Amino acid sequence: GRRMNYGFGLSADTMSGHRVVQHGGGINGFISSLVHLPDDSLIVTVLTNTTPSPADAVAMALVRAVLGLPAPTPAGPPKDIALGADERARYTGTYAMTRPDGTKLDVRVFEENGQLMVQPEGQRAAKLMNQGGHVFVAQGAGRIVFDVVDGKATGFQIGGGARAREAKRK
Repeated sequence: GRRMNYGFGLSADTMSGHRVVQHGGGINGFISSLVHLPDDSLIVTVLTNTTPSPADAVAMALVRAVLGLPAPTPAGPPKDIALGADERARYTGTYAMTRPDGTKLDVRVFEENGQLMVQPEGQRAAKLMNQGGHVFVAQGAGRIVFDVVDGKATGFQIGGGARAREAKRK
């Protein structure tokens, strides 16, 4: 029921008003990135034979150079917008997630000393940093976007693109 920007191995997005369709990947020491801007008749491909490799970043830098777009400004460290006790309570609970191999994983969101924490079953807890709009960042887990209905979180999506995972409140 949620609009996705990924399907069939392709990610769709925009960059400074330009439609972008891309695919990247890697195997056994090789990394690749393919970026297509259909409205601009532009295709950029980057192939490397070293890992790790910034193939995606290089491809996007080439796209920006060709289109004359400015380089992005560094984001800096993630912010952490303070939440009141009632706001924190809307997210706390246990969520069920399915791993890529099909096995189930419980993910606990809880409050500790006035701070929201996330802890996948069998792993260490990580601080959830509120970015606003039900979006959080957790060290080691990346971006987490909660679905909130009637003031209470019903689930979340972690990550993005091909590696996005859904979790539903138990």
